Amino acid sequence: MIPNAAQAYRRMQVTTASPPQLVVQLYEGAICFLERAIPALEAGDVEQAHLSLTRAQDIITQLRASLNRDAGPLALQLDGLYDYFWRQLVAANARKDPAIARQILGYLQQLVTAWRAIAAPPWGARAGSGTALVVDASSGGGRR
Repeated sequence: MIPNAAQAYRRMQVTTASPPQLVVQLYEGAICFLERAIPALEAGDVEQAHLSLTRAQDIITQLRASLNRDAGPLALQLDGLYDYFWRQLVAANARKDPAIARQILGYLQQLVTAWRAIAAPPWGARAGSGTALVVDASSGGGRR
């Protein structure tokens, strides 16, 4: 019963979140998986490292897919960063190098701080500020 309650709670978080809040959730997921991958890489747990790194890669792919590239230079810069992050995570997985994963983790931790500020309530009051234009809500923004 508890797993179903946890799933229902998580589903509610996703379905009621604003686009910037969804981005924060994606960043937090990628950070969580990298925090699992790094000790696994250090311990030589290839299976857990691979699983965690590929999950982080999937999240970076979703972040990239949710960008509105017509929104201007910030979206294009984020696109370039996400591409770099994804390629570095592939390299970390192929080389089993925790240093590469640690570097990307640091970047994501810095960026999630900015996204948390953007997503802070009342988000609706900021809707016209231009920050929401970076996230294309029509892509689902990570909703499944």
